[in-house]
Amino acid sequence: MANSESVTGQDWNRLARRSMVILLTAVLYVLTLILGVLALLALVRTVEFGSALLIAQYNLVAPANARGVMTVLRNVVAVGAGLLLLAVAVAGLDYHWKHRGQRRSLRLLVLTLGVELALLALERLVFQY
Repeated sequence: MANSESVTGQDWNRLARRSMVILLTAVLYVLTLILGVLALLALVRTVEFGSALLIAQYNLVAPANARGVMTVLRNVVAVGAGLLLLAVAVAGLDYHWKHRGQRRSLRLLVLTLGVELALLALERLVFQY
């Protein structure tokens, strides 16, 4: 046999642990994308409801223009939040690929999930009435 080295059990353990961390990062990243879309929908719905409430309560706009104002506001929020979600997805993929297996990558994923869950919780609080 040529110069072959045997792989020790410690090498296999390190490889298995690193693979699990990379798999966990990938699963959390996909989860952030799914929750990001749900958070975007929740944000749009919450802003639409809030604007309708404010317009109705304080007569901020003429009744004939209220629907148009709400539509424009909803579209602006949807496009802005959608672009932000796209930027987070692309920049996040690059960041997590460069820092795969590191704690700061997992902390950033958990922070992102926390913000998305907070937006979903905000929607639940608003629509609880």
